[in-house]
Amino acid sequence: MEHEDNCPWNRDQGLVTTPLRRPCEVRKCAVWKDLKTWFGYTGASLSTLAFEEIFRDVAHGGSGLYERMAVEGGNLLRETSRAFAAKKAESNLFVHYVAKLLFNRDRQKKALGLIKQLYIQKEVTIMNDSSLLDYFAKSYLSAAQFLISPRSVSNYVRVLLSFSMNEIAGQDVHKPPREWLSILLQHIYHSQAFKHLSCDSDNMLLRDLYIFFDYQYDYFLPRIRECFDNLDDTNRCTQISGEELLISFASRYFCELYKAHHGSDCEVLANEFAKSQAREFIQSKCIEVFACVFMRLHLVFIGEEVDFTTNRPLQDCRTIFINLVGACWSISHKETRNIWMANLFQTLRQVQLSIMMHGIHDNTGYINDFLHLPQDAAHEIEAPSTRTVANMVYTPSPELRQYLPSSTEFIENMFKGTMNFFTQLCTPNKAADVINDNELPIHVEYDNDSKDANIRIPLSRLGNMEPVKYHTVLKSKGERIMELAVSTNNSVPRLDVSI
Repeated sequence: MEHEDNCPWNRDQGLVTTPLRRPCEVRKCAVWKDLKTWFGYTGASLSTLAFEEIFRDVAHGGSGLYERMAVEGGNLLRETSRAFAAKKAESNLFVHYVAKLLFNRDRQKKALGLIKQLYIQKEVTIMNDSSLLDYFAKSYLSAAQFLISPRSVSNYVRVLLSFSMNEIAGQDVHKPPREWLSILLQHIYHSQAFKHLSCDSDNMLLRDLYIFFDYQYDYFLPRIRECFDNLDDTNRCTQISGEELLISFASRYFCELYKAHHGSDCEVLANEFAKSQAREFIQSKCIEVFACVFMRLHLVFIGEEVDFTTNRPLQDCRTIFINLVGACWSISHKETRNIWMANLFQTLRQVQLSIMMHGIHDNTGYINDFLHLPQDAAHEIEAPSTRTVANMVYTPSPELRQYLPSSTEFIENMFKGTMNFFTQLCTPNKAADVINDNELPIHVEYDNDSKDANIRIPLSRLGNMEPVKYHTVLKSKGERIMELAVSTNNSVPRLDVSI
């Protein structure tokens, strides 16, 4: 076995009496071996000063540099694995196939970018998973054999990557990343690929179950097979319980989200918001997209190889996925199932928001890709939220009216939205570089006693306009909410708003 120059085992080869390739008992030599084998290090030995400063954690008297490099190495691993996955996605026919399967022809062009993004996200998730890094390190790295927990092992891999990518020991003893990084990422990605089942499709499904559902068996339990076979008998396949689990997690998530942005003193509004958002979540297409992109359920037939000419209907993919949620929940330990369920819901929510942001809703009531993001979803994705006249006059159920604020901000926003609406109708479009010198003063009168508001807009400069007589009443559930009237008195048009 190869050792660094100053390793005692290297000076006395007679100590090595076995042909077995066991890791060197000197940790510094084992770290050097890992760097040389996998991370492009070419030095004959590792500096003692660098080893003591970098590869010693705080628990063993280190300065904290080891922990900082682990964080930086994690960021580098995400970026490099993202570039690696993006290169794979460029020539991957699976991405184009899924886009055609999931979306109509007029939306496939937009959907292609979304599917590529989600495909890359899955690959990055796999290559950055701590359990996968632990499996790779335990299989190939010498110094990792002395570490115990998966977290410590995965951090060790990240520190090695940061050490080599930043060329800590100098450019002369580090190979360029292009010579070793791709090989490293491929081995990390395939290190835990199952190969013991007869079909590659079954091996890939088993791996997906392990990643997303923490499935701990190396074969398919009868309950898992039942999820694929009995698609019509939903009660037997636990589809209801799986759907109830997703709705339960979604309701709790949206309830906490509402309270985080609006305070926790209004439980009724939070529950109604959570109920509506959970219903929208479960009815969205995120489940079908996840089932096809992340788990390839449209191609999976247990015991058969993949045949791209035969695929399942999307409804069957949805049913199988919900069945798997219920089945894996029932066979998981209490300590772990809440963890993987929370991670699964988080990924599904990200898929839902990605679909919304790409504007490719399908059969969900949206017209011409016009996107109505919920206000709290806009906070999640850090997108600016706007209030139109339609949602400013929205009135919830009667039992919730007592909780609505009566501040003047609502009225001011309504006036602003109304003015923008009529200004766009009455003002001709002008070039962006032309300064509009026809500014019109607006006078607003609000009567606190009668709850009436009047807006007067003098348009004397537009005296040649045709007489205007416009009147409309906005209603919500049969109740009059707002009355708008635009008329001309002599040459001065007038807009009256009554609430």
